[in-house]
Amino acid sequence: MLHLRSAQLPWEVIESIGIDPVSQYHDEDEFFLNSVSRTDISGTYIFEVPANTSKQQSKWAETRRNALRFSRKEMLKQVKPLGYNILLVESWHLTVTKRLKVTRIEITYKCRPANALDELVSSHTAPPFSEILTMPRV
Repeated sequence: MLHLRSAQLPWEVIESIGIDPVSQYHDEDEFFLNSVSRTDISGTYIFEVPANTSKQQSKWAETRRNALRFSRKEMLKQVKPLGYNILLVESWHLTVTKRLKVTRIEITYKCRPANALDELVSSHTAPPFSEILTMPRV
């Protein structure tokens, strides 16, 4: 019989959802771009969640949305020193894992940053399609 210590137990994937790259700005948004990054930038953020949070549907949806919003804000902080002030194209992938009583939310956020001359910078503050996180689990 094989006995594994808790540190050796694998993480069980509870949920995995993602959004392909999508533009946050459309034709009706009139603004001028000063520069656009040649490459995408990505960041991975891990959040440990209290064990009872994932059992309460409304609290669980809010926790995932907050983690996603935080990840987007961190991406904006990461690109600001590079001279960019908007995320022109964004995508994200959220994975929820569990091991014993520990639940983790891991978010990989990718973007194509740009520098906009106009003040549309604050008009798009929510991650794209984040409302799907409020849908009930099947």
